[in-house]
Amino acid sequence: MVCPACSTPLQKEAAAATTPQGMPAAPAGQNAAGPSPEASALASSIAELMQKLNGLAIEGKDVAQAIGMLDIAESFLHTGKMEKAQQYLEKAKTALSEIGN
Repeated sequence: MVCPACSTPLQKEAAAATTPQGMPAAPAGQNAAGPSPEASALASSIAELMQKLNGLAIEGKDVAQAIGMLDIAESFLHTGKMEKAQQYLEKAKTALSEIGN
């Protein structure tokens, strides 16, 4: 399967994997009950910072670099790579502090 926009090969869907009982496996970073507490906390932090950045963008501030870092953090979060997601969240926070807020 390839991306319809850029023809980049896509990884197989995590949901296509099955458990030993034949049930669909939970996506990366989640267990059968839902996202882990760590994933939920990261998602909340990402959303909170994105909200701040959107407000600054409305004020005319250049927030592109910080938003790019958050997008990468979110991507790592969705693939279950919590440590990388946290690293990029911290990079976005640093970029925000350089904006002046």
